[in-house]
Amino acid sequence: MGDDGSASQRRRGLESNTKGLQQQLALLAEEIADTSYLLAKGLARKPRLLALQRTEADTAGQVERNAASLYHLTLSPFGAGQRDKTVGRSASDSQANERTH
Repeated sequence: MGDDGSASQRRRGLESNTKGLQQQLALLAEEIADTSYLLAKGLARKPRLLALQRTEADTAGQVERNAASLYHLTLSPFGAGQRDKTVGRSASDSQANERTH
């Protein structure tokens, strides 16, 4: 049952990390809007805006990676080792399993 506990801890960690990343995305969106405005007025440099946009894209990508990890943990509450055992099942195995449940 140690695997179940570590999966639960991993889930909580991913959820907490995602919440922080979402807060960062909100702040980045505000800073991007402000920097875009200043750029249009000639008061900011384009490389600064591009750096913010790259950071936003990286952060959004991490949110998506966390979502994928959470999804996989949901499929298998015991983590990657258990999930790896089910990945190789054929479609007919899955269909047969669905008919019996």
